[in-house]
Amino acid sequence: FIVLERCSRSGSAKVRLREDHYEAWIPSEMVTEDTIQKNPSLPYSAKEIGEEEVTSCLRKVLEFVQHATKQPNTYCWGGTLGPSFDCSGLVQCAFHHAGIWLPRDAFQQQAFCRPVSLEEARQGDLLFFGADENRIDHVAICMIDAVASPYLQYVHSSGSKFGRNGIGRDRLFVGQDDTVGNHYARCFISVGRVVSSFTGWNGVVPSR
Repeated sequence: FIVLERCSRSGSAKVRLREDHYEAWIPSEMVTEDTIQKNPSLPYSAKEIGEEEVTSCLRKVLEFVQHATKQPNTYCWGGTLGPSFDCSGLVQCAFHHAGIWLPRDAFQQQAFCRPVSLEEARQGDLLFFGADENRIDHVAICMIDAVASPYLQYVHSSGSKFGRNGIGRDRLFVGQDDTVGNHYARCFISVGRVVSSFTGWNGVVPSR
């Protein structure tokens, strides 16, 4: 990352990640010779991972998610480290555990993924939700192949207003008795498949 500004009063620094231009405040002690980008003008370079290697890592992604559901947790906006996450933080951390880097936010993750149909969905795919196609604000991880069940099952970290205030497992179909599952089924937008590790935006960075 590169340092944008420092706040001595709070002992923190505002930084921008090179891979996705995400800005955040972090403790000043995290700004070290090993973490700071010494020459911001140099192009960002990251390890490239292809579809075959991503597919081979999905078991680790799913194992991480299963483990996360068993830990005491609540929904945490901005949470990326656990045990409490927000929706895209859980997804990002699960894939990072398997050595695969993803963008930070749900709408960025959708832009990065390869679109697939609902009928083609399989374990490890990402399900995206929102008010419409231009306002993606929630993401979940598919836990079962579409061909194996009449209803997709997914794990996600959802808030207290419409969700479970933490990590939970739901089914994707409208008309179910469960209010949380029914809410997200009505907000479902699309399915995306991770086919590579994120290495940065080439061109325009997606925006809401």
